[in-house]
Order: sequence, then C-alpha cells, then structure tokens
Amino acid sequence: MNDLLAALGNFDTQLYLAIAAQRNLVTSVIAVALTYLNWDGFFWWILAFLLLRSRGLNRRGIAATATVVTAMLTSWLFTEILKLVVQRPRPFDALANAPGPLPAPETVIAHPSSYSFPSGDASLAMGAALAFAYVSPKYRVPVLLLGLSAALARVVVGVHYPFDVLGGITVGVVFGLLAIRAVAFVRRRLRWRAFVIPHTHWDREWYERFEGYRARLLPMVSRLLDILERDPDFRSFTFDGQTIAIQDYLEKRPADRGRVETLVRADRLLVGPWHVLADLLLVSGESIVRNLQEGLRSAGELGRAARVAYVADPFGHPAQLPQILRAFGYDTYVFARGMGDEGESVGSEFWWEAPSGDRVRAAHLVDHYSNALPLVGPTGEDPIALRRRVKEKTAKILDRLTPYANGDVLLLMVGDDHADAYARLPEAVREMRQVFRNVDARIASLEDFAAAMPALQHEVSGEIASGRYRPILRGVNSTRVWIKQENVACERLLLEWCEPLDALTGGTARDELRDLWRMLLQNHPHDSICGCSIDAVHDVDMAPRFAYVRDRGTALASRLLERLAGSGTAPMLWDPLPWPREAVILVDGRPTRVRSSGLGLAPVVVAPGPAVRAEGSTAIENGLLRVEVEADGSFVIVDMATGDRSGRQNRLISEGDRGDEYTYSYAGPTVGSEGIAGPCATSIDGDRATATVELVLRLPARLRDDRLARSPELVDCPVNVEISLDAGQRRV
Repeated sequence: MNDLLAALGNFDTQLYLAIAAQRNLVTSVIAVALTYLNWDGFFWWILAFLLLRSRGLNRRGIAATATVVTAMLTSWLFTEILKLVVQRPRPFDALANAPGPLPAPETVIAHPSSYSFPSGDASLAMGAALAFAYVSPKYRVPVLLLGLSAALARVVVGVHYPFDVLGGITVGVVFGLLAIRAVAFVRRRLRWRAFVIPHTHWDREWYERFEGYRARLLPMVSRLLDILERDPDFRSFTFDGQTIAIQDYLEKRPADRGRVETLVRADRLLVGPWHVLADLLLVSGESIVRNLQEGLRSAGELGRAARVAYVADPFGHPAQLPQILRAFGYDTYVFARGMGDEGESVGSEFWWEAPSGDRVRAAHLVDHYSNALPLVGPTGEDPIALRRRVKEKTAKILDRLTPYANGDVLLLMVGDDHADAYARLPEAVREMRQVFRNVDARIASLEDFAAAMPALQHEVSGEIASGRYRPILRGVNSTRVWIKQENVACERLLLEWCEPLDALTGGTARDELRDLWRMLLQNHPHDSICGCSIDAVHDVDMAPRFAYVRDRGTALASRLLERLAGSGTAPMLWDPLPWPREAVILVDGRPTRVRSSGLGLAPVVVAPGPAVRAEGSTAIENGLLRVEVEADGSFVIVDMATGDRSGRQNRLISEGDRGDEYTYSYAGPTVGSEGIAGPCATSIDGDRATATVELVLRLPARLRDDRLARSPELVDCPVNVEISLDAGQRRV
C-alpha cells in the first residue's frame, strides 16, 4: 500500500510540474481571475443573492438560496477538517524541501498557509455549482463549467496538486448532492396546505368517436352523482372546465337534470366556464370569446359556472387570453401544458400579462393534470395497503411539487383522461393527513385554491407555448390541413357575414346564430381541430358539422342580405370591414374593381384606374407592381415606382415526414422545383391578371419500409401555379 501511495504521489507531482511548465501569461491571467472570483466563495455568494432576489423572499427563493449556501459551507468545512487529518504539504513547500534536482515552480498568487489535500476552493466551487445547476437548470452548463474551471485553476496558479483538486471536486459533488437532499427534506416537512382536486379530463372524441365516448360517459357521470349525493366528505368534483360533456349526458339522461342542478348550485359539481376545451391557437380570438359566452350561458342554465378558467390540455395559450378572461371577469387561470424554461424561475404561480396590459393569476400544473393520480388505488384495496400506498405516493408528490410552490399551497389533481371519480378519495385524504401531520390536505375546488393563492411576485408576458415540462405538439398545425381550412371558412362566414348582417337587420337571428356557433364549437376541442384523432372522428363526425355550419350559415347570410338590400335588380356590394377601400370582386362572374365606403350594403360603384396588363407569357403588371414569372413557378415582384425587386418567391420543395399526427419528423431526400420547367401563360379577366405555370414534380412515392427515409420509387405529381394581380392593389 505504501508503494502504491508513493507511486500515486510521484505521478501527482510529475503532473503538477508538467502543468506548471505549460503555464503562460494567458493561462496565468485566466487562472488568477478564476481564483479571485472563487475566493471565499465570492462569486457564489453573489449568485446566491441574485437567486434570492429573482425568486423572492418566499419559500421557493429561500429554499433555492439555502441549497447553494449549504452546499458551499458544508463542502468547505469538510475539506478544512479533512486537511487537518491528511496534513499534506503544499506542492511549493514539498518541492522546496525535497532532496534532488526538482526545483519548485513559482506560484502566481500568494502562498496559502493551510494544508493541501483536498482543495477547499475546488470543493466550494463544485458544491455551489452543482447546487445552483440543480435549482436553476437553465444555467446548468455554464455554471458547472465555471465551477470546474475555478477548481482546475488552483493547479495552474501553483498552489495545489491535481489530486488535491480532484479530491476537492469529489467532496463538492458529494456535499452538493447532500445539500439538495437536505433542503428537500426540510422543505417537505414545512407546513403545507394541499388542495386535492378530484376531476376528469373528458376528451369528447379522440381514439374513439363521440358516441363511443358517450357510452362511457353515461355510467361515469351516473356513478359520480351517486358518490356526491352519498358522501358529503367528497367535497366537490371538477368536470374539466367545460359544460358540453354534462349536456351530452343530460341529452340521454334528462331525468338527472335536477340532480345535476342541485349539485352545481351547492358547489359540489364544478362545470364551465368553457363550452368545450378548445385548442386555443388554431381558432380565432372571437371563437374563444364565443366559447366562453356559450360555456357561461349553458353553465348558468345548470346553476352557475366555475369562477376559475381551467384548461387541462391545449397545446399552448395565446398572448391575448388574459385580456379575454379579464373581459369576462375572470382573474385566475389554471393550465398544464406550455411552460418553457421560465417555469424554473417563476415557479408554479405567477402573473400572466397580455399585450394589452391585462393580467391574470396563473397556476401551472408542473406535473400535469394527473400530478396526484397515484392517490387513486385499486377497487377493494384493504386499509393497510391504502395507507402504505398513500404514504409512499404522497412523499413523491411533495418532492415533485414543493420545489415550485411560491407559497404554502399545493394543487393536487386527482384525475386523468376519462377517469372515474375515486369513491375512496376522502379516506385517502384522511390517511394523508394522518401520515403527514404537516400537510393540511382536503378535497377542494379550484376556486378554493384560487382564494388561497400566495401573493405573486413574478410575471410572464405573451404567448405560452413551450415544452419544457410536457411536449407542446405544435406539429398538429399542419395535420389534416383541410380541417383548418374548413374551420377558418366557417369562422369567417359567421363573423364577417352572418353576425354583422344580423346586427344591421335587427338581431332577429340570434337563436339561429347560437345554434351555428354551438355546432362549430364542437369541432374546436384540441383532439378534433388538431387533426390527431382517428380517421372516423374527422371524416364521419367533424365533416358533417362543418357542412352544417357552411350550408345553413350561407343560407342565413343570403336571407339577411336580401332583407337588407330590399327589392331591385341592381348588383349590391356587402363590405364587412369598417373603413373605405377599393378592391376587386366578382360582379356577374367578372373580376371588377369597385369602391366601398365601409361596413354595410351599397350599390356597386366601379372604381376607375389603370388596367392590368400582361407582357408575353411570363409577366403581369397593374401600374404599381410587376410580377415576373419563372418556368419553375417562382416569381419576382418589382415595385414599378422605385424599381426595387424582391427575392425569388414561391420556390416549391417537398420534404418527407416520418412522424405522426402530433410531431413532424424529417425524412429525406428533399425534392424541389429548382431546375424544373413547365409551360407558362398569362391571361386577363376584367380587372385581374393571372400568370400560370404547369409543373410536374417527380416525388418519392412513399416512405421506405423501415420508415427511415423516402422510397427511391418516384411518381409524377402535377402542380398548377396561379399568380394573380388585381387592378389598383399592392399585393399579389
């Protein structure tokens, strides 16, 4: 053993000398800077102060700061004790007193007086860096690199052997991990108020069609009503923030309406405020408003709407949503998906501000809307097993949720997709209180939680659509594009035609408009409009709803236009926009430039102006813009007043996708229109000039059988490109 230790010591010395021999001015300056930055933990104390300031003087801020400080102090203290035990001389002392020709290299800082092994500065730096990386994972890489660099700098400046630093790093890692566990241990034993929210997330259609899910909904709600009526300790049940599921139930079980209304009025069954749980980024803002209007109206018919805006699972949240919520009198928003790295800084409760300046209190369900689902046990579980399970699962739930809580309140969501109410939840909550005496757990509603939310110190602005905690799945934007196109067409029909026309003709079609909106809203739940359900949902259930809105909405708009126009045969112009403008519209089937004075119905007034013209088969212009078309379907726009030319537009590419309905996954090779030529032509129709290019792209027929790339088999894919330019317009 002595020989081994001697060999290791000799190797350590030789490595120290080799590093000293390679030292130069640059490395010396960097090492000295790192040394003084790390001196007595100077830099880490500053970081700890900034951490406390950024997170606030609350439980979360104090716990994060305590983790870093504890790691620093315990790492340093242990190394100081260990130095007194090992008593290894510093390398400059050992080499100066050693016999033989080995000279002691000059150090670039003053000689420390303490022993050498292990390095206290290295242990302090690594302990603090590891702890800070844990509480602020966004900065994990730079902080750990800084800690490691500060540790290694002790060798470069000449005051430690490499093994001293290695020992210090080891101590820092060990005590950094211990500090993390120690603070978590203390935090878990603080007093907590746990609001246990029994709920279900009811996708109306997804991997089954609507009627398939309704067949499961009927017994689920029936059992729920029995539980709520039988057990007063089952304080409340949150039905997913929507109303349509309860309406679906009552359509089949109308005799239960009185039971539902009694429970809603008694705050035992929470419904609304939404009509459906829509995807909030694929529908218009006005559709979100109509969703809330209908949800509040239908919930009011049952008794009342929940006063917390809860959304379980949409794939992101638009920036203007706080503005919409405030307009309806809502000040609290609870959601599960969408937070990014900012969640590590702001915690689970924060202000969410819209561009308008309106803001709501937001609560992020860090571990999703099923974060306390493990409290649910099997049917017939014996009491001892229930207590054992509650003890084990609650400890894990607390470890997961308490690091993000800014106050002493926790939101425990007991539910999941299409989940039944857990009849023994009151018993499980009682066991939780018995086992964890510091946790005041009770079955509650989101309204109870909102009333107990802590004072908020942090703010998030703008759209919430990131995926740090759960995948955000925005690949659905391009899944089944026909759904998105149909939805926009229906929204525009209702918003730009039917509703303004109804307002101008006395508002007599409100019931019909409500019926159309209710039908369209049925296509807005995230699994529906995102296009990520089974084929039958989209093709058999959704398509007829769109057709219903489109057909009946068009008929309604025609009737209202006729009523507004009165008798006569002259062509009339309807403009849904409230400002004067000129545009090209179809008059008797011919593109015609007309002038409008703004919102309303008026006789067609033809607007004079320069005509459009075509130049050969590859250029069109209208006096303002000129479009020069290439044989591959691309084009350049020229500003005729300034001569400015755009870059090439409309270059076509085809990329393979081996992903699924939720996520795009590239599969090559990419095929484009570059180098492909087709016949070009131009035409003039009234006040519209059009250039056309007919292309045939040779595209891979499919994915390979292994789904890793596209097939080498090619097929013809005809593509017709039409580029139109209207008279008097500065757009193509």
